[in-house]
Amino acid sequence: MTCLRFYTLSPFSVTLEHVPDRELGPLLNHLADAGFESPVIKPVRRRAGVPKAAASARGRRADLPEEWSLVREGEGESYQWPEERDLYSRYRVFMGVTRSEGVVHIGLGETIRKKRWGRNRK
Repeated sequence: MTCLRFYTLSPFSVTLEHVPDRELGPLLNHLADAGFESPVIKPVRRRAGVPKAAASARGRRADLPEEWSLVREGEGESYQWPEERDLYSRYRVFMGVTRSEGVVHIGLGETIRKKRWGRNRK
């Protein structure tokens, strides 16, 4: 006769290390769907003296899309920075395909930033 006992040791703290950027969004969506809506996210510390681009590229060639296609155009979009909000007079979203990331999107907005680095900038 076999007797199985299950012990509950909750709550648990789970750490997932080195989650790639492209996987973070879907992972957070799955966590929210499961009822865990407030995860603690910490950036990975880079080695001292290694620039950000060098740490991420690690000698690989850039995997950029061969071409971009316009997905959407709009007006009146905005983005909240820590100290101010940018309002974009024109906003366009482009889509491209890379080998490693698959479909990627980039949004480009036009705005005037007053008194940045000594002058108004578009």
